[in-house]
Amino acid sequence: MSFASVIAWSLILWTVIQCLFTIAFLKRVHSFTQRFTPEARKHSFSPAVTIVLCLRGADPFLTQCLDALLHQDYPNYQIQIVIDSMADPAWNLVHNYLEMHPTDISVLVHPLRIKQTTCSLKCSSLLQAIDDLDLDCEVIALSDADTIAHSTWLRELVNPLQDPQIGGTTGNRWYMSAQPGWAELIRYLWNLASVIQMTNRQIPWGGTLALKTEVLRQANILDLWSLALSEDVLLHTALRTQGLRMQFIPSLLMVNRETCDLSQFLPWMQRQFLLVRLYHPAWWLVVVYSSVTLGLLSTAYGSILHKALVVDWQSVTWLGLGLLINWLAAIAVVIIVEQTVRQILSSRKEALTRRALGYWAKLLFAIPASLLICNIALLLTQTVRRVQWRGITYQVLQPWKIQLEQYSSYQDLKTSKASIQSL
Repeated sequence: MSFASVIAWSLILWTVIQCLFTIAFLKRVHSFTQRFTPEARKHSFSPAVTIVLCLRGADPFLTQCLDALLHQDYPNYQIQIVIDSMADPAWNLVHNYLEMHPTDISVLVHPLRIKQTTCSLKCSSLLQAIDDLDLDCEVIALSDADTIAHSTWLRELVNPLQDPQIGGTTGNRWYMSAQPGWAELIRYLWNLASVIQMTNRQIPWGGTLALKTEVLRQANILDLWSLALSEDVLLHTALRTQGLRMQFIPSLLMVNRETCDLSQFLPWMQRQFLLVRLYHPAWWLVVVYSSVTLGLLSTAYGSILHKALVVDWQSVTWLGLGLLINWLAAIAVVIIVEQTVRQILSSRKEALTRRALGYWAKLLFAIPASLLICNIALLLTQTVRRVQWRGITYQVLQPWKIQLEQYSSYQDLKTSKASIQSL
């Protein structure tokens, strides 16, 4: 058997394995159902909940986020908003919004009082919010400023927690830019693959997440947050030590319509990988998966170019076949997962962006580019020792030895108030 055929068959086998991961994800999505009829709502699990929203900077859709959180179909909740400082652009935005939209929901807005130097600012904000919880609070729900929650978001998030084996629940983000450029396409493809991996590996997303308050203390999560760069990824191990699991809720795939460019996306993506490296036991499986994918694709593309130059058409045929099957499988995965998510979004009457023919044409070329870029970025994450996060630099000495190097209040550098570009 020639070298080219070995690479081709290896690529085909690896493609089959990747498809099996997708099938496992789809089975989890289709096997989980929650229905809230009017009668079911009357008797549904409704513990006292505090929604915690931590802000640094005025995100593009913050107003919509606030509006959504204030209109939840849930009988017993309040909201805590912790803003980085009173000089933060979000401070005036939040207060102006609340003045113009009076509500019966209890909303507490506080600046972050203590910027701890041993963890991220978001972890500092969460520790403050937990310290300020009412004694009767049974569940905390976390939202990010880019999460625009539908009316049953909180009910769907909290309901599974009545199962004593479930310590936390989570959703995930789903990117849907109106007119995606190359950066948005690569981000979309990276996120699609990430949603599959995060679901299969029980990696939670802090933008839509709920925890029982008793679990916070039993699993020493507050102590972990005081030393961590991430508030969400570490929860998998913390819950597992208590014999609990994190439940992914398919109906809580939350649409993000922000735009981006590659200069923003690449460091952001690398930071997401870094958090998995620091706090999730499946990191080495992710690295192996990435290394094999990158190795096979790089070898196949390099070899097919070389064989074409030396006019070895038999090898070119083998390698072309392997790459074609991999490419077609990737396209099939994108289409099937996209349609599955669209059904979920459609069921809650979410506005869906129509995809023109030009979008799919660009996507065909974005798939191999995304695979190479994202896998290279993942491997480079092994060497990261410093990370920038909304204007703050953190030194990463060890997973539980984080140093906030210098604090400064957030400066909004947006030139247009109408911008919907990610911060």
